[in-house]
Amino acid sequence: MSLKIGFLGAGKMATALARGFIHAGLVTPDNLMGSDPYEAARVALGKEAGVKTTAFNPDVLKFASVIVLAVKPDQVNDVLAEARPPG
Repeated sequence: MSLKIGFLGAGKMATALARGFIHAGLVTPDNLMGSDPYEAARVALGKEAGVKTTAFNPDVLKFASVIVLAVKPDQVNDVLAEARPPG
């Protein structure tokens, strides 16, 4: 099984990490995915790192075996609430 890394948030931090992971040879772009509600952030991540993107955090949670929380501190609670399994 290959390592699949997902980013909740597709801004500058996620882009820098994705590029670093690829450059270090840890993963290939097809094993990375980022989510963000803002289209501009998704487009930038896809263009700069060549990774898959989505507007929906659950897509990333299904895709990845490792999740990186790459959002601003004021967004953490909302993102984690969405990522929490039901129950």
